[in-house]
Amino acid sequence: MQKTIMVVKGSENQGKTESITTMFSALEKKGHKAQEYTETQGTKETVGTITYHTAKIGFCSIGDPNSSQKDNLEKLIFEENCDIIITASRTRGKTTDIISNLANVNNYNIIWTSNYACDIQHKLQSNLNMLFAKSLIQLVKEIIKTDEK
Repeated sequence: MQKTIMVVKGSENQGKTESITTMFSALEKKGHKAQEYTETQGTKETVGTITYHTAKIGFCSIGDPNSSQKDNLEKLIFEENCDIIITASRTRGKTTDIISNLANVNNYNIIWTSNYACDIQHKLQSNLNMLFAKSLIQLVKEIIKTDEK
């Protein structure tokens, strides 16, 4: 399988973390083996792994500049040997540079995407984040299916 990093990029407070966390929770609730790292428990962030069919998926919803993003991505790449990584990023700058460099050095494809957004931050945005999380799951299925052909 070609290793892939799926990047949910956007400016701050656009639902990137909620979308990634929703995806992690949805897969976990379906019974897929999950491991969430203790440093994020009790926060809105998710860093962890899920075994999904034939793939090990890493999750890092931390995507702010000057955060632990690089350390967490390195853990998912080097220690966990993830096939697919879902992570958050700002639209440009330090966070996109970190992802690009790690992907290039470690032979990961990158898929840049953005979550669905609305002008009003309320329940509609949460519903959009849930729909986007479902679309990320579909994309993962396509990546895995491509490998099985």
